[in-house]
Amino acid sequence: METGPSVVILSAAEDEAFIGALAEELVHLDFGYSLCKKDIFCYKVTGTPSDDNHTQLTSTLNLGSVKLVVPVISRHLLGGQSSLTVTLGLETAVRNNKPRYVIWLDQNSDDFRAFGTLVMRQYPMLEAPAKQVQRNSIDWAMPGCVTSRLKAIALNLRDALCRQTGELRLQCLRALTNTGEFLADNMNLKSLLKRLEHENQLRPADVKSINANMTPGRCLIDMLQKRKRQEPYDQLVNILEEDGQGFLVKEMEHCEQLAEKEYGIDRHQGSQYGQQSKRVGHVAQQNKDPHILTKQRDQPDSNTNLDDEQAQSKIMKTVFIGQAMAGKTSLWQSLSRHQPFFHIPVIDRTVGVRVDSFVIHDTENNCVEASIWDFAGQSTYHYVQRVLLTPQALHVLTVDMSRYKSEEFQEQIGTWLTSITSHVTNPAILVVGTKMDMLGDKDVEAACSLIERDIQVAEHSTQTKLREEILLCQMALDAADSGKDVPELFYGLSSQDILAKKESLEKLLDGRPKSLLNVQVIPVSNKTYQGIETLRTKMAEMVKDKNLFPSVQEMPTLWKKLSGLIKGRECTHLQVKDCQYLGASIGMRESDVLKALNHLHMTGQILFYSHIRGMEDMVFPDPTIILTLFKRIFRHDLPGYLDRIAKSLSEHARVQFTKDVMLFLKEGRATKSFLKNVLGDDNIPVFYKLLPLMQHFGLCFGSEIFPTELPAAQPDEIAHCWPEIVASGEEEVSVSIVYSQEPPLGLNETMVSRILSMEQTTCRLLARDTVIIHTEENSEGIMYRHFSTHEEIRIRGELEKAWQRAQVVVRLIDACRDEFPALYLKGSVESKRTARSLTIEAVRQCRTGDLLRMAMGHFKGLLPSVRSMDVVAKNFIDNRLYQVSKALGEGWMRLCQELGLDSSVLDNTPVVGPTQDAFQMLKVWRTRNDHGPLHQLLLLGKTLQTIGRLDQVAVVHEIYKEYWDILKVTPVRPGMTGGTHWSLSLPGEGKYLCTETGLGVVTPCPMHVTYTLASAESTSRLPIARFPWESTVEPVMQPACMLERDLRRNGLCVVFAPANFTRVFQLHVYIISNDVRIVKHLQELEREEGYSSWDPEPCVLKVGEKYHLKVTVRNETNINVLTRPEEGIPFVDTFQTGMYYKKFRVNVNATEHRKGQRSNLEFDLHLSTADHETVCNFNLTKVASGPGKRSPHDDHRGSGPLSTTDALNIEESEG
Repeated sequence: METGPSVVILSAAEDEAFIGALAEELVHLDFGYSLCKKDIFCYKVTGTPSDDNHTQLTSTLNLGSVKLVVPVISRHLLGGQSSLTVTLGLETAVRNNKPRYVIWLDQNSDDFRAFGTLVMRQYPMLEAPAKQVQRNSIDWAMPGCVTSRLKAIALNLRDALCRQTGELRLQCLRALTNTGEFLADNMNLKSLLKRLEHENQLRPADVKSINANMTPGRCLIDMLQKRKRQEPYDQLVNILEEDGQGFLVKEMEHCEQLAEKEYGIDRHQGSQYGQQSKRVGHVAQQNKDPHILTKQRDQPDSNTNLDDEQAQSKIMKTVFIGQAMAGKTSLWQSLSRHQPFFHIPVIDRTVGVRVDSFVIHDTENNCVEASIWDFAGQSTYHYVQRVLLTPQALHVLTVDMSRYKSEEFQEQIGTWLTSITSHVTNPAILVVGTKMDMLGDKDVEAACSLIERDIQVAEHSTQTKLREEILLCQMALDAADSGKDVPELFYGLSSQDILAKKESLEKLLDGRPKSLLNVQVIPVSNKTYQGIETLRTKMAEMVKDKNLFPSVQEMPTLWKKLSGLIKGRECTHLQVKDCQYLGASIGMRESDVLKALNHLHMTGQILFYSHIRGMEDMVFPDPTIILTLFKRIFRHDLPGYLDRIAKSLSEHARVQFTKDVMLFLKEGRATKSFLKNVLGDDNIPVFYKLLPLMQHFGLCFGSEIFPTELPAAQPDEIAHCWPEIVASGEEEVSVSIVYSQEPPLGLNETMVSRILSMEQTTCRLLARDTVIIHTEENSEGIMYRHFSTHEEIRIRGELEKAWQRAQVVVRLIDACRDEFPALYLKGSVESKRTARSLTIEAVRQCRTGDLLRMAMGHFKGLLPSVRSMDVVAKNFIDNRLYQVSKALGEGWMRLCQELGLDSSVLDNTPVVGPTQDAFQMLKVWRTRNDHGPLHQLLLLGKTLQTIGRLDQVAVVHEIYKEYWDILKVTPVRPGMTGGTHWSLSLPGEGKYLCTETGLGVVTPCPMHVTYTLASAESTSRLPIARFPWESTVEPVMQPACMLERDLRRNGLCVVFAPANFTRVFQLHVYIISNDVRIVKHLQELEREEGYSSWDPEPCVLKVGEKYHLKVTVRNETNINVLTRPEEGIPFVDTFQTGMYYKKFRVNVNATEHRKGQRSNLEFDLHLSTADHETVCNFNLTKVASGPGKRSPHDDHRGSGPLSTTDALNIEESEG
């Protein structure tokens, strides 16, 4: 092990007092985290450094013992010879993969804005500061913190060092201390020990020692605390989460957060090489007035009307793609100018991406602004264009019909379709055939048909492959259900894994573009304007499809104003908080600002990559600024462009630039002087801010290597870095990846970028198609190779370590799907010394400790389910009651008393905090209660209601219903008497299925059930008794309903009419359970209002679903009458009679019909679901009986309901 300092502090000599105090704090930290003085190397930068000093600095930074470099940047380091020394140190740190922890030290009068501008200019490659320190407040105590600011800085620095050395972080140690007893009493110890042993975090002797202890849970926690390593702690958290004990993880995280607040430790800090997250910069750095944001925030726009919903606009991002010279630019120019446009000078042809806009009118003559993104067709630009692809855009693919050939499909069409369909789910694609003026009419038709056929064949092939994979998954699931052998393809997967894979494939299939299987090419000519209006009409029709373009919505006025304010800034980028300040000035909330920013990015008005680490805080108001910068590096005419730059330089500068150009074109390596000449001084800060974005997409590796210019690897280079013969004692694991379609451009660069980001690795070879890296100890190696049809990755090392590293690589590759969400890839992992080849799904899902055993073929058939239903149910109750415990807080004592417990029950279980107290109290109560969770939850809900915690009553109600759903079904066989009388005894809580009658019972307690059937035929449709959730007995249901949760019931549609009809009257219509008791109950209620019932209409209804009633009155004309409530009525399945039911009120105005026909009306009643599915449709006829007749109510009182053919008397009234 190399000896030397672990921390190097780089600072100005003038800041010696601050550095000395900081070092002293590091030496005297508590809880065993103090550093020895020899572990800290303080390098003082002077104004006149010597070569010896430089040698000392570089040699120290080259030491393997150095784990963290701490540049302390003050104004003393912002000029002269001292800045050269700092730059040398930073370059050495970058070259040696040394993480940096940057501290800014200044008087600060403007939130470090002016100082930040100076730092950025002097050190453009420097990360954002982990700490900003104000000189005159170093000794102040931080708000809510028990430490001084200086000690908090030391603790944060120590925390960053822990991240590099693998030591247990202080907040995690405190979490173990404060949750130790809670964890020991509640974790599934047996499963946890087994998993920790499999993950090589515990030795067999450790497990034996823990199990032999009187308190094994506490023994495990103590062991983890003494070891003080982060990996076992992280594994503990992961295992608890995977085993369904998320409530323990939440309590640990809560204790971590308390410790971080107490000691002033930042939640997310630290920066890694190649991950320059949250880089330096603030909007005011480049504003002319650094205080302008504050002024705007203090002076909101007095003319803003927050309720104004009128002034709105629609914007649709429209991307024009296709081969070079296919007529993309001419096409959108013709669309925007409403006239032919075909001649574009060579000098004006698109380089990179061109952004513009024009207005189209949809079929209702609404204006929609088409935000145009014109992508250049050369392959060089494909790497950049994927950065700019977003969902919910219209993709116009142009194909030159005069040059199209089927054998060139991939080059002219396939590449573009692959790029879109890999990045975007369910994309909208419009295929346009250009240059129809160069073909005759028949040739145009033939060319369109050929293009359509080739696209359909390619898409059909892709979808067929996905369907075949889905079918294989389904066959495996069916085989598993029937106890048969599962295909070898699914070795190492559980049923849940196969089901998840099947659902993922179905999602991919559903996300394929709907238009390609029935694609219609629109032929146009930019020269003669033929077909342009047809294309415009088609675009207008597509805009209205909300499924394709949900983002093409009416943009609220405030969003439009925010967009204007953002674009009005004179800067290249803003931070999110600056946008929130601007939003606050016009009355927007912070959450609404974020929604607006995402919408503006989706529609192409700004660039905001909230999902990319290091870019989540930056907003670029003008996308063209970034595009202009990209154009200077990623060009199809790069050599000529660089030659023009060279000619503009002085003779002395030209010599160095020529050398830089040769290095870039041959090795893809960009020196600082090269970037300065190519990008310009003003763009250098922007370039470094865009590094996280470019690294994420694989546009560059580190800050200086561009893969588009890398040469291909030579065989002798590969042989030198990766010998063909595997060293003795090592194993080579091979990972092969294949695709369902041709892989999109940029995928392999993205994979390489992820592989290079692996910690503690050194790159040995970096070429366009090959990357070879080794770990710091040089005991393991990884080689990645890209081929036209597949990717191959080889990992070498000790057998078990090589397989573990292969799993890490597979998971890194899986992370690439973030940028290729619609791409399906599959592959295998194998090695010579193992018996089985594993799929990448099996390797990704497998527990690390089981991976080698699985590769050796020690598993048979499908893996078992992770947890039994009993464990799932227990974990469910624990997790949900933890939420209740957290909400109770100090109020748990009152609940404890109401549940009949004394607080002394917790004396034997020492815990920390009211949440743990409340949870442990509920655990003791549940243990003492003889009944199961159903009964306990009912009682808990009533008790919470007693103490006035109605908010938690609702929560417990939801827990009760969800637990009801996850109960497993237990089949029981009842006793039978006489063929119609059944009886059975249920032993306790559970969901029981009577195998003879098809009845189901859910009960929270032991019970005896009897049932007598009116007839044998009635078993097919049984009424269901639905009681309130507080009741002790749950409904009886059929097996299909129980297992599929499709709660459909026999119901009735009951109509009530007034006894005497006037010109204007009302019908009452109910939807109820099919039970005579409810009908009689409603008859009694309606009789009091003078209403009588007609024959009820049977129907089948679904519990909780809303139903709508449509009524048409007919004689010679059909008139739809008003029925309320218009939003419909949900069906409630219950047999309770002591309640009022919701009803439809049908308002009938007989005067709308001819006078002679008013007494002879027919009613059509149509009951349907919200999806317009008919439930029942029936007809009622009313015929007058002449004056003086009694009402139907009088005729039939006590004799049952009227039939639909009975005569009804309508009294004509002149009033």
